[in-house]
Amino acid sequence: MSRQTPNDPATAAEVDARPVAAPTILVPVDDGEPSRWAIAVAADLARATSARVLLLHAVNVAVHMAYEPFVSEDVYRGLREHGTAVLGAARALLPADVPTDALLREGDAPHEIVTAARTCDASLIVMGTRGRGPVGRLLLGSTAADVVRKAPCPVLTVGHEPVRPITARPRQESAEPVSKV
Repeated sequence: MSRQTPNDPATAAEVDARPVAAPTILVPVDDGEPSRWAIAVAADLARATSARVLLLHAVNVAVHMAYEPFVSEDVYRGLREHGTAVLGAARALLPADVPTDALLREGDAPHEIVTAARTCDASLIVMGTRGRGPVGRLLLGSTAADVVRKAPCPVLTVGHEPVRPITARPRQESAEPVSKV
């Protein structure tokens, strides 16, 4: 009787017996229309792949500190409440049959998105993009472009409202061949 060492390959039965975690689709959201587009695409992909959706909203207190050197407790609480409301509205857009979690983070949005993708082992990030163009990106930056460069997984950017669901419909089996050779 031989014993397996840690470097021995697993047998098919051992691989089949391992629990398989559902893929995670990370969807960063704000209260803009592109986020709603990304949610629709993510919901469709989650249904097709039996994935869970993790909604993320980043509250960036530093942006408000640029206008006020000190952010009061009321402003801070208001930012968190707004973030919670954004996540609640995003969750309401997802179908009930799509497993969903929500995460409110504090910090720079691109950094928080990439960190969350690593932490939750995201399979995919689906995010809306406003499509500002080169001058807008130069002046304002682009969260999506920053995430694409640094993400540990693929990033799907959604720049317009989905025209139709992206999942494939089941093929209908036909007794007749498609073409005769």
